[in-house]
Amino acid sequence: MHERKLDFLLDRARRHDRDPRRRDADKSWLFVGVLGFTDSALLRSSLIAHANNCMVVSARPVRRVGGTNYEVRGAFVGQNDRQMVLLTIWCVLIGESTPRFVTAYPAARRTGARIRP
Repeated sequence: MHERKLDFLLDRARRHDRDPRRRDADKSWLFVGVLGFTDSALLRSSLIAHANNCMVVSARPVRRVGGTNYEVRGAFVGQNDRQMVLLTIWCVLIGESTPRFVTAYPAARRTGARIRP
C-alpha cells in the first residue's frame, strides 16, 4: 500500500481547502474524525486485516488498467475502537497476485444514510 494513499486518508488539511472538488474528496473525516486514526502504519494493518477477514461482495473487470476490482464489505474497527461497516476496493492487475488498495468508504454511503460526525 502506497504511503501517499495513507497520507491522503489521514490528511485533515484538505477539509479546509477552498476548491470544493478537493474538499469533497476529503476522507480524513472518516479515518481521523470518526475512527480516530493518527498512525498510518496502524491504518495500513487495519485495512489489510479488513481485506483478509471480510467477504468479497463483488468482482468487476477493469479494462482501463487491465485487472479486476474486488469490493470487500465488513466490520472495521477504528483506532478509537469505534466500529462501522466499511467497503474497501482492491485491484489485482493482470500478471500480479498482490491486491492494491484503491479506496474505502462507509457502507452507509450506498444506502444514503448520513454518518458524518
